[in-house]
Amino acid sequence: GDIALPPGWLVHGKADTVPAPGFYVDNPPRFFEVENTDIDTGNNAWAMIALLALHKQFGGTNYMTATRNVGNFIQTMRSDVEPFPSFRGGIQAAEATNAVLRTYASTEHNLDIYAAFSEMYRLTGETQWLDGASLALRFIELMWDDQIGGYLTGTTGGSPDARNQAPGQFPRS
Repeated sequence: GDIALPPGWLVHGKADTVPAPGFYVDNPPRFFEVENTDIDTGNNAWAMIALLALHKQFGGTNYMTATRNVGNFIQTMRSDVEPFPSFRGGIQAAEATNAVLRTYASTEHNLDIYAAFSEMYRLTGETQWLDGASLALRFIELMWDDQIGGYLTGTTGGSPDARNQAPGQFPRS
């Protein structure tokens, strides 16, 4: 469906937001929201990809505005700290007063961001998206491990300057 809520619907009591994941029970009529307060950069990149596809299909400004908003959030997760500059994992318990920045960097998330930002650059020509795509690609390349002949999953949460030694699921092609 569309990303807009039907008239009169609220998410956590807030108007003008997007539909919440959940399910509806007919008797008694009630919507049960699935609680998920964590925000992952990779999931947001997938949302950008979907919004860009909708923009290409239907045009207008709404989808591009939403895409730009999501991309700007992802940009806040950027870390240029060596030895592994990247986009960090996201935010845990984002709506809580004790929200926690996920300091790890995921190879998969950065691959998602690379795809989303590359397409955003292709459509807009705005260099901020090319710069972000380049950062994500550099991180992906840094996760290549010759010993295992594959990519590592990213960096560890406790030490974002240490590669996680768990191999990823994809070989270099």
